[in-house]
Amino acid sequence: MQDKQNGGCDCGEVRYEFSCEVLSCYACHCTDCQTRSGASYSLTLLIPVSEVRITKGVVVDYPAKTAALFKMCARCGVHLWGVPYVASELATIKVGTLDDASWCKPAIHIFTDSAQPWVSIDERVKKFGGMPEDPLVLLELWKQQSNA
Repeated sequence: MQDKQNGGCDCGEVRYEFSCEVLSCYACHCTDCQTRSGASYSLTLLIPVSEVRITKGVVVDYPAKTAALFKMCARCGVHLWGVPYVASELATIKVGTLDDASWCKPAIHIFTDSAQPWVSIDERVKKFGGMPEDPLVLLELWKQQSNA
């Protein structure tokens, strides 16, 4: 990973950056993520929320019924990151909003019981049918992958 990561929305109104160690990268196949992203799954980075810096524009809050308070561009509506209701010290950065996401390889796939049947998941990557009983496994598996 580069020292500083930059990202933003589709219209360019909002830009953000962070320069901390990534705590995890995972793919979520839950139906909420499928609906919100319009894709078969959502690829997410976990970082400390205190490390996200808005460098241009203003984000608006969208309090989702489940999971998180989402930070979005008011103009184009792109979901940039979320702050989980159960872990408000974390930010869930949407990988697709990064300027360079080439280094973001998920260490874990969660909610695979609701994955689309045509999605192919690398057999070497750990999978969970739902959320792991111990969410710290998201951090542990990323650390193992990063050190490999």
